[in-house]
Amino acid sequence: MSVSPPKLRHLLPICPQQVQVAFTVSNTLLHSANGRVQHTDPYHGRTRTLPFEATRSISALTHAKNLLLTIDNASRAALHLLPSSRVIARLTLDFQVNTAALSPCGKLAAFAGQRVEVWHLPSSHMPTFGAWRRQAQFAVTASSLAWSPDSRRLAVASDRNVTVYTLAQRQQGVRIKPLVLYGHRTVVVFAKFVGKNGLLTLSRDGVLFCWRLRYNDLREGYAVHKFPFASETRNPKRSLFAVPVSAKLASRHFVKRASARTVGSASVRDGRIVAGMCNGVFAMFELPQHMTDESEEFDEGLFVLGNLKMRRSTRVEGTEMDSDEDDELMKEDTKKIVFTDLTLLYTLSVSNDAINSISFNSSGDWIALSSASGQILIWDWRAETHILKQQAHTLSATAVAFSPDGRAVATASKDGRVKLWGVATGFCAATFSDHSAAVTALTFSANDVIISASLDGTVRAFDIRRYRNFRVMVGPPPRRQFGCVAADAAGELIAAGCVDTFEVIVWSLRNGQVLEILNGHKGPVSAISFRPTRGTLATSSWDRTVRLWDMYERKGSCEVLEHSKEVLDVAFRPDGKEFAVCTTSGEIVFWDAEKASIAGTIDGARDSAPGRLRGSRTAAPQRGYYQTLNYSADGRFLLAGAASRNVCVYHVAEGSRPTLVDKVIVTKNQDFDGLLDKLNSKNLTISGHVLNSIEDDNENAEDYEEARTANGRSLPGAASEQKLRRRKMLKAEVTCVRTCATGRLWAAVTSEGVLIYGQDEGEDADGLLFDPTNLEIDITPDAARKSAAEGDYATALSLALRLNERDSLNYVVEKVPVSFIGEVVASVSVLYFSRLILLFAWRLENTPHLEFNLRWAKEIMLVQGGRAHRNVPDPSTVNTALRSLNRACRAHSRRIVPLSDKNEHALQYLLTLSKRRLDEPQQEAEAQA
Repeated sequence: MSVSPPKLRHLLPICPQQVQVAFTVSNTLLHSANGRVQHTDPYHGRTRTLPFEATRSISALTHAKNLLLTIDNASRAALHLLPSSRVIARLTLDFQVNTAALSPCGKLAAFAGQRVEVWHLPSSHMPTFGAWRRQAQFAVTASSLAWSPDSRRLAVASDRNVTVYTLAQRQQGVRIKPLVLYGHRTVVVFAKFVGKNGLLTLSRDGVLFCWRLRYNDLREGYAVHKFPFASETRNPKRSLFAVPVSAKLASRHFVKRASARTVGSASVRDGRIVAGMCNGVFAMFELPQHMTDESEEFDEGLFVLGNLKMRRSTRVEGTEMDSDEDDELMKEDTKKIVFTDLTLLYTLSVSNDAINSISFNSSGDWIALSSASGQILIWDWRAETHILKQQAHTLSATAVAFSPDGRAVATASKDGRVKLWGVATGFCAATFSDHSAAVTALTFSANDVIISASLDGTVRAFDIRRYRNFRVMVGPPPRRQFGCVAADAAGELIAAGCVDTFEVIVWSLRNGQVLEILNGHKGPVSAISFRPTRGTLATSSWDRTVRLWDMYERKGSCEVLEHSKEVLDVAFRPDGKEFAVCTTSGEIVFWDAEKASIAGTIDGARDSAPGRLRGSRTAAPQRGYYQTLNYSADGRFLLAGAASRNVCVYHVAEGSRPTLVDKVIVTKNQDFDGLLDKLNSKNLTISGHVLNSIEDDNENAEDYEEARTANGRSLPGAASEQKLRRRKMLKAEVTCVRTCATGRLWAAVTSEGVLIYGQDEGEDADGLLFDPTNLEIDITPDAARKSAAEGDYATALSLALRLNERDSLNYVVEKVPVSFIGEVVASVSVLYFSRLILLFAWRLENTPHLEFNLRWAKEIMLVQGGRAHRNVPDPSTVNTALRSLNRACRAHSRRIVPLSDKNEHALQYLLTLSKRRLDEPQQEAEAQA
């Protein structure tokens, strides 16, 4: 038995360590989420996760043209081609990288950290050996980078100064000396070239320096000087150096607002600068006129005035006073120089945490911001409105549940919040913050109501249509902590299990009254589930038992099913005839719900084995156990999650032997513990801990200096009030698995967030659903194949489109001769336009028949494209299909066009060579004559 591998559709992340945001040319937003990159389209209200995952969490993200460069915590760089969302080149650096920047020309990439390196990007979009080529290397520790508009100069912010390097061809015997700009009192966090001759530098204390640069022409010769050091006199050729860039400080400003202690990020666009503070406030300023004005008179006057002031300040006492000529020059130049101050446009508080990253869109109207709490905000500063505002869970997720119609998914977290997300868009539609403690369990009732259980002793019901908490259910005193919850098939009964009193409490959702308290378990209740077809309630506990309660008879008696180990989860099959139980022994036990007898077992100890922990001295464990179970919508498959990176899929159809058919790897991020089976033991110390498992807090934090001071005054072995936070390694595990009632999707709660999987990726999934419209008893796959074999291609395609099965559609399409394509397309109803386009978008990516598929797509667009929008009930489906086809065609174009260009040059060379060989005998004969 085999199933097609699922594809990741959405990642609903918890709060990542750092979120980097960047706008693309098409005004879509790219932002990092642990080891993945998400692509958000604010215009159409959709987000998707790119099909790429780094081996570590992404620490830097930069974008230029159609290229995306990501850097993870292990200093591994990946270059992506955005139209096809694929990785075209990788590079591993041998130093710690903090930030990176792509040049405006899209040909160079700069990496900064312990040093700065500039690399040439691969010239081809196809993977090649040795595609990266290093151009320059600078021995300076950097915190920020900025490219000049012509990509010839690189500004590197290092500690309290900024160095401007010139990437030009060096002359023999002459060394290019970089320009170093001093003056800041704290670390420089931002540098940016403005216009042709401007440079902005911003330090952590909120001081903004506006510099004006003067460039010397490298071709006509520039100022060549000699080193004044005696060590350089041995080699006169090496004693020559040049300064191609000079600078003058034009003005100084202060941008800190709202009692902020530090400034963490900034961005500049179209004469406006936005500064993000450590307290979640961002301020927008209009730059001074002398920074946006490109007149040469201001720069000439500034440099002449600066030189005159330098001459006056260096005069020796007792000499003659300044000449009248100098005074006249200063007066004349002062008239040319007109200084203006920053103009504050407005300030806005968007978060309680520091703002990590800021980005402007291409038009400069939208500002994207990300905070340390995982909040992403797109703000239209002209209209002063929110375009997008999303915030992830601040603590790890605990539960997930799909709505009955499959259009929404709810998530719960330890932060006490319940969030409702749209499955199609990936956006958070509502957040419920009524719980005062961690939410432990979640489920949907039959009438689109979210039921949540929490450690605060309440079970709450949320209306997803009005976005309100309309029912609060509690047990009799004293308060209890609830660890699981379930709703019956009718949506009338709500049951929750307690982890402290070992009871199960049943309420009526209609009035919130307690109907019954079920006693009998001698340990915490781990899971609870209603039988879909009858009012039977199954409860599992750590006391190694599963109890079956008949809720309608209310006799108080129950049937006890004994197990050898603690029971962690119980799940009924959709038909109600069977339920599965997982225990800490690694077994999955299947019980017959009618006879209360064992129907089968699965020994999943080896399948669920986790990886080796970083602090463990022994090898990876060979056995594990599952902690969550759930059946698929048709009951043929069972999904099981354990304390590992895998979700195991078993084929458990009735009458067949349980078989493992797939292991879905939910994460490859090695920042999570227990991911690898083998670790390098050289990283272990005597105590067994990893050498780098404890690290200092982020230096950008507001209380960093206070924490270090308090920690220094504390006694050895004693914890101070403001001790430094230590790095906590999260363990890779799957805590909850749930399937959608429609059978298309399933979700897993993991260490990095909630992952939603489907058999088709993104928007293409909406086009190949089984649609029973216009079906009759004689419309079958065999009938479509028979019509295609008889040559009735129009009827065969119509039947296949009604069935909407990919296998039938592919069979019929491949049977149609090329000469009959236009005739067949014209006979098909325009209502199936979107299905046809989605089919050939999929075929372009998954089949080798490129010309055949393009002929079909061309005929469909020519025949039905003009009237598709007018005759289709939902035009949005047409737009979705066309975008999918466009994406597939562009991906092929990126691969074929460079190849055809190379072939064209090769053919021209061969033709020229052959012509020359044909002309050689004639030329020899003429020479002899």
